[in-house]
Amino acid sequence: MINVLKILGILEANFVIKTQEKESLTLAFTRFLNFYNRKARFVIKSVSEEEDGEDTPIGRVLIEQVSKDEEPFVCKCLLTNNQGKSTACVFASSDKDNIEEESIKIHQLFDTLAESTYEKARGTRGRHKGQSV
Repeated sequence: MINVLKILGILEANFVIKTQEKESLTLAFTRFLNFYNRKARFVIKSVSEEEDGEDTPIGRVLIEQVSKDEEPFVCKCLLTNNQGKSTACVFASSDKDNIEEESIKIHQLFDTLAESTYEKARGTRGRHKGQSV
């Protein structure tokens, strides 16, 4: 489960860095951890800067550790955007450096899956009530 938490940390950092570079969005994450089943899920939202604005859901990531802690790390990931479109992947790692590389690949996969959601979230930025676009 420790490796799953490492992956979550790496993914969150990648989301923050890459979305700020590409999309100029502020993100919020909600983590759900299930240590008994060795699963972790987090939900990604674009945070509205407007006082009455609503946060825009971008998607969610489910990571399930398949291997035991003493075995080489294997996990399944399910990536889902806010429209319900999903992509699943499985990856294995025998060392810490490979975990980081695989986490970056997961982020890139999710980035392509959530591209239309980023567009929607970015399109609502800077608008004020009563103004037309």
